[in-house]
This record gives sequence, C-alpha cells and structure tokens, in this order.
Amino acid sequence: MTFTRSRSKCSTCPLDGHTKVWGQGSFTSGIAVIGEAPGATEDADGIPFVGKAGQTMRGGLACTGTNPETVWFTNVIGCRPPSNELDSIEGAMAVTCCRPGLEDELKYLATNGIKVIIAVGNHAAHSLGIEGSITRIRGSVYEVK
Repeated sequence: MTFTRSRSKCSTCPLDGHTKVWGQGSFTSGIAVIGEAPGATEDADGIPFVGKAGQTMRGGLACTGTNPETVWFTNVIGCRPPSNELDSIEGAMAVTCCRPGLEDELKYLATNGIKVIIAVGNHAAHSLGIEGSITRIRGSVYEVK
C-alpha cells in the first residue's frame, strides 16, 4: 500500500520533477518509521528505506521480532534533495512544500492503527514536534498528538 501526498505543494518545490518516493508499507504491526529524505537507492527504486540505511533499519526491526513487511516506511520529504542534504536551500524549501502532505499522511497513519512512530534523524523528530538534537532525544519516548 502507498500513500500519495496530494496536498504537498510539488509544483512550487525546487525538487519538482524528481522521483516521488511516497510512504508505503503495512499497518499490521502498528509501527511507522519516518526518515528525513529518500537516498540514492530509494530515488532509483521509488521505495522508502531500501538503501543501506534502510536495510540496517529493517534488520534492526527484524532483531526485535518485528517483521519489516508489517511496518509503514516514509520520509519527511518525498524527493531526494541535492547531496541528500535537508539543510540545503532546496531541502529546506522541500520540507515546507511537503509539510501539508506529511500532515495528511500522519493523520492517515493514526486512523489506520499506527501507534508507534520511530523518527530517524533530526528533521524526522522535528516534523513530529519533538525539539532537540537526535543525539539528545535518542531512546526517548514522546506522546505526539
């Protein structure tokens, strides 16, 4: 299953025309993983979390007894920014342009039984309203409404 962010402002985004890597997966486990942006492999395949970092995440989930096929995977933005850098001008603009679609996706996840969101990276945590660096908040649990 895939969620298309129809409210994202792609036409005004500097990354418009790039491959759109929308959130996809399953709701069975009640878990979602949100990263920052698609990497090179995700951009090429059109699937989130299939590159090296994604394989590490999927392996980590499997080590906990969670089948990665039962998890939802998504990113703060749907297109790969230059040099995979969200702090670039294009990346920062993409975060703003993708925000309405991300908000819709988070609501969609909540209504479909997602109870746990694993934020991978500063931008992912900040997109959920969690402030601070990922090194400070790592391992913490937050209630997000």
